[in-house]
Amino acid sequence: MLQLRNMGTIVCSFSMSFLAILVMMMTIQVEALPISIQQQKIFIQQKMKNTNALLPVGIKASVQERALNYMAQQLMPLIQKQLNAPISVPDVQGEVDTPIGHVTYTLSSITLSGLGLSTPSIQVNAQGLGVTISSATAHMNCNWHYRENSWPHISDSGSADADITIAITFNVQVVIQDSTHFNIVLSGFNAKFTSFNLSLHGGASWLYNIFLNNFKNSIEQAAQNAINTQVAAAVNEVLSNTLSTLNLQIPILSYGVLFDSTLQSVSYTPSTYMTLGTAGRCFIKGQQSYPGQPSYMPNSLGNDVMMEMFVSDYTLNSVGYAFTQAGVLNYLLTQHTLPSAITWLFNTTNLQFFIPALYNKYPNRELQVDFTVPTAPVFTISPKGVEVSMIAQAIFQVILPTGPVNAFALNLNALLDWQVQIVANNVTGSLSYKNANVTLAYSTIGDLDVSLVSSVVNLLFQYGIVPIGNVLLQRGFPLPTVEGLTLQNPTVSYQTGFIAVRSNFVFVPPPSKH
Repeated sequence: MLQLRNMGTIVCSFSMSFLAILVMMMTIQVEALPISIQQQKIFIQQKMKNTNALLPVGIKASVQERALNYMAQQLMPLIQKQLNAPISVPDVQGEVDTPIGHVTYTLSSITLSGLGLSTPSIQVNAQGLGVTISSATAHMNCNWHYRENSWPHISDSGSADADITIAITFNVQVVIQDSTHFNIVLSGFNAKFTSFNLSLHGGASWLYNIFLNNFKNSIEQAAQNAINTQVAAAVNEVLSNTLSTLNLQIPILSYGVLFDSTLQSVSYTPSTYMTLGTAGRCFIKGQQSYPGQPSYMPNSLGNDVMMEMFVSDYTLNSVGYAFTQAGVLNYLLTQHTLPSAITWLFNTTNLQFFIPALYNKYPNRELQVDFTVPTAPVFTISPKGVEVSMIAQAIFQVILPTGPVNAFALNLNALLDWQVQIVANNVTGSLSYKNANVTLAYSTIGDLDVSLVSSVVNLLFQYGIVPIGNVLLQRGFPLPTVEGLTLQNPTVSYQTGFIAVRSNFVFVPPPSKH
């Protein structure tokens, strides 16, 4: 649960809610995200194994300035909805010299109602996000009373009301501490009452002008603090609800593989966009992570879309590395696991032309192929597309009454193409088989003509390995989003070392749970 304590300004409240949601668009995890907002800083702990070293950036996301403003606009109704109840302000007491003597005054039963925030304007600058809220408005009612300190202790009382308008500016910056922590820091805060039309009622009218400025100054700070507290509560409700949809790690399949999107970098391009970098890697807890490094990725390819997400070759290779560790790529091919159109391959009689030695030793016997991948496949991204290089071994086994017997094994160095697709904010795709270099690892049935056996391998890849791989790839891995954000007409292009996903989006924040 989020906690907001000792909020110093209305600015801090709004800024931290809005920026935290933007930042966490790049982070996805199984456990609820613990966030504590204290004064002018949000401390966010990404629940990962503690380490001081930053991880490589596997995925970059750049959000255009206009998209930041759009998100702020979409969030404001949820925040405003929490501001309907009147706000009670603590009593204010002060002293002032007047023509009738030195008096003590008290402002009591101070109530703010109709609190409203205008849509903020977000500007990206070199240090962070500059935010302007041109007008926060409210209506104030209170009672006033004064008493002269010396004899004859003249006193009077009445009521007052005012319409208040506040202009606010501030800067917000994301500061990365290490791979498990970052702060959102407020700086350059400036809040100004641009309109405070205080009217006094009751009592001696000739004293109004004497007290007016003193009452304004006294009420101003108390009213600001009260507004801050109320807005903080509203932001807490909206932010808690929005961030409850976020995870930093997502399980991939059911093999212990996790997809890690912890925040690792942030940068700002003035008046244009902010860029967030995440780990963007697959890994298995307790096992070595992929040791490679990502290729260079720019922050942006242009400002024609609201958001750009770049997926590096590092990310894809980490997926292959973790899947290999988990044994996901190993598969036992049988006539019962493949389409009926190819089941004829799994009988020695049907292979007597390609592998006569196999038929001669084991006539009319059922076959199975134990397909294993001992080393991780390598993904190479170029403007032509994504090519996958896979080293594997295929052990052809004959099914005898006593159990399977190894007949021969082939070493395979295969090349495949991967066509990337974006489905429901996920990176998915489909494999297509190109070719394979086939060599004989060993044989228990005598000599083999590898060129003929290669024809069988091609069929196994086209109708067995590739379809099975495509089933896995259709699961894909997530692009950085929160609930309610939907990409619109995303486009995919292939660059040197990374895949570019560029898109506009629609953001409809989830409704409040309370």
